[in-house]
Amino acid sequence: TIRYYLKNDSNVRFFVYNSLGQQVFDSGDDYQTSGIKNFSFTGKNLASGIYYYQMHTEDKIFNSKFVLLK
Repeated sequence: TIRYYLKNDSNVRFFVYNSLGQQVFDSGDDYQTSGIKNFSFTGKNLASGIYYYQMHTEDKIFNSKFVLLK
């Protein structure tokens, strides 16, 4: 689960990439109101390993990595 804060209402989209830089997930656009939000990613079809995600809003892009353990 990824917890984040939106200052303003915005379209939000999450992308997940594997360690080779291949996109393995796209959440699609989701309009969200301002406030504290959570995004849950199960990765049920992915192998354990290190992955990277990008969160796109209308005015920012945030990048981070995470470890998926099964």
